Amino acid sequence: MRSSPTASPQPVPVQRLFVHAYDPASGRQDDQWETYARIIEGIRAKTDVIVYPTVPFNGSDYASANAQRRFAHTAELAKRGLLEWTVCDPGSCNFTRFDEIGDASAGFVYQNPIADIREGLRLSRGHRLHPGYAIYEPGFTRLGAALARSMPGTPTPIYRFMFSDEFAWGFPAAAPHLDAHLRLLAGLAPDAPWMVAGLGVDIRPLIEPAVSRGVMFALALRMRHGGLG
Repeated sequence: MRSSPTASPQPVPVQRLFVHAYDPASGRQDDQWETYARIIEGIRAKTDVIVYPTVPFNGSDYASANAQRRFAHTAELAKRGLLEWTVCDPGSCNFTRFDEIGDASAGFVYQNPIADIREGLRLSRGHRLHPGYAIYEPGFTRLGAALARSMPGTPTPIYRFMFSDEFAWGFPAAAPHLDAHLRLLAGLAPDAPWMVAGLGVDIRPLIEPAVSRGVMFALALRMRHGGLG
């Protein structure tokens, strides 16, 4: 069976797929719930895993006009019992590659306004889904923990600490930086499950220290066409 987060000091064996769908013709992110439903049902027909989709990447031209529209596909999938986790990133940050710092046209702000975060948490609470927090900066942990506390009955969020060498946010992948994240989380949500992940980085040096500290999952991602790939 698929595993649910628990307040365990030992690593929790979770099989997890985080999906970004793209239109093959345009290369643009495809956020139709029907597309994700086919993907999720197809994967689960072959293996028993947690599968959940991204949301429109607010700050890029994929983003929708308001919180309800941005999470519309999540709501439809949740109604059909196809989700256990959601994406609900508790903060905003600049996305700029170090090798593009000199290009005035490069980069964008990855925006998650409070209204969007609250909508994601509202859906999570209403459908009993675990909010998946991508933690790009330490302030994301502080805000995410505070908002979860403000909404009693919300399932425990999963904190995914993001590392990068390519992008100018957060920390590079090193054990002292992981420890900084964990010290902050311990003071705010000490029983919350957590992961390590990265964009434009080799996170293999973090695997051993993360496992020894009780990591739930490790994952490396990359950026493609302005979105996560």
